[in-house]
Amino acid sequence: MSPKTNIFRRVFAGVLVNDLDAARAWYERVLGRAPDAAPMEGLLEWHLTENGWLQVVNIQNVRDIQRQSAWGAAGSSSVAFVVERLDDQLAVLEANKVPVGPMYTTPHVKTATTSDPSGNLVTFVEELG
Repeated sequence: MSPKTNIFRRVFAGVLVNDLDAARAWYERVLGRAPDAAPMEGLLEWHLTENGWLQVVNIQNVRDIQRQSAWGAAGSSSVAFVVERLDDQLAVLEANKVPVGPMYTTPHVKTATTSDPSGNLVTFVEELG
């Protein structure tokens, strides 16, 4: 099926919110602690298990991606897979004819996003450094 499968290191569940400050306060009460990380503007992370994380994302930070994926009732979810090497994952996607949409790099991560048939966002992340 593909030239090589990638090694998945972590899975993130994503929750989109309108008010990041209010969501932070709510999730802090629900989870009993502050977020473990805020790796970029508009994103909070709770590391719930070694390999399972919750990401709370300000919707304003993903409006363009949301429009591109025709976000609605079905398709309103997101998942992020942390992989060993993003280039290996991109080769798998290309070999399997899965189109990749937005890609970006920060000082901490390199990412590529696609969407499933319902429009759910699927992001692959390589941690840098």
